[in-house]
Amino acid sequence: YAYRLDPAERAELLLLDDGEYIDIDAVDYEPASQARPSDAVPDAGRQRRRRRRSVEDRLLDGERVPPPGAEAWGPGGPMSGTDPLESAALDALSEISRWKDVLARRERDVEDAERRLVRLKAEAARIEDGLEEGRGGRRAREETERELGEALAGAEEAGLALRLARAERDGARDRIDELEERNWAVLSEYEARGAEYDG
Repeated sequence: YAYRLDPAERAELLLLDDGEYIDIDAVDYEPASQARPSDAVPDAGRQRRRRRRSVEDRLLDGERVPPPGAEAWGPGGPMSGTDPLESAALDALSEISRWKDVLARRERDVEDAERRLVRLKAEAARIEDGLEEGRGGRRAREETERELGEALAGAEEAGLALRLARAERDGARDRIDELEERNWAVLSEYEARGAEYDG
């Protein structure tokens, strides 16, 4: 779905960039009274850095928008009855939707991993409290120490699983952001033309 601009149009568009484009990362503000402790959410203070898109990248995005009345071509030649803009927009929306489904699954994985980690840490704390109370003989104490070691190892493994789940969730978010940035021109034009036809 690529449509090249002729060199004169491209040069004209480059001249329109007046250098006043300001690109800053958006940061969600969370009041201190509602903030969760940092040990409960280790990645709460981390900001995701987004790559600043150059003027050339944005121009290339614009070149992917088919002009009105363009004929769609496929591997077998012309595709009659197919609007190339609609086809490109629907493909983009389909891929974004698929990745949003992946993100929802990754969010559930993170929640499950967090619950498992909390459960295992609580179990380790319960066993440790029993060990400190010192009930039973030497054999009971050795058994309790073994249980505590297993619980702590399980909690460590759950912590690793949680970090992995968060990394996969962040990867899915990044992929959605990338798709939305790459397809913004096609989707914007599709929405504009749809509003034009409706109004």
